Amino acid sequence: MASTSLQDLTPDTREKAEAFIAAAQAAGLDVMVASTLRSCADQGQGGTVVVQGMTLKRVAGCRSWHVWGRAFDVVLKQPSTDRYAQLGALGKTFGLEWGGDFQSNPDPIHFQYHPGLNIQVLCPDPSDCDGALKKAGVPMPTNPPSTGSGPVVSTAGASGSWGVFLVAAAVGWGVMHYVKKNPQLAKHFFF
Repeated sequence: MASTSLQDLTPDTREKAEAFIAAAQAAGLDVMVASTLRSCADQGQGGTVVVQGMTLKRVAGCRSWHVWGRAFDVVLKQPSTDRYAQLGALGKTFGLEWGGDFQSNPDPIHFQYHPGLNIQVLCPDPSDCDGALKKAGVPMPTNPPSTGSGPVVSTAGASGSWGVFLVAAAVGWGVMHYVKKNPQLAKHFFF
């Protein structure tokens, strides 16, 4: 099951999401986080999902920024097209990309942050989601929690701050390893 915790996003994406959601609440846009991190199995082969009466198309596997911890979905407690447009405009002021602007597949509940990263480079074959994540050195869960219990990586019994430390170390190592293999992308990692 997909996570709903902002803690499961990359640190830079989480920072943007938290500031954006606080601003949305202050503007009277009562939002709730519907989805953050998804496993490859959760993302699956794409398909559609219905949210608040909207039929939304999911992209397959690692072609979703959700599996990279760089996307989140929010729903309005009082939805309307105008209110989602207002929410999208607000998100863009925080440097977020809004799914409502997607040309071929508008997704007004979707926001993502991936400065300078290219999903086709990270995920050349969406049917090999786990392989793409492994190649990039990203430790990903097979089944993230749905309630927001912090970073999601198997830490073999580690708990509390040690679990967070191990997750941060693993993610840091993965980013360094990926940047070492792809030096042209080094300037785009700001965690």
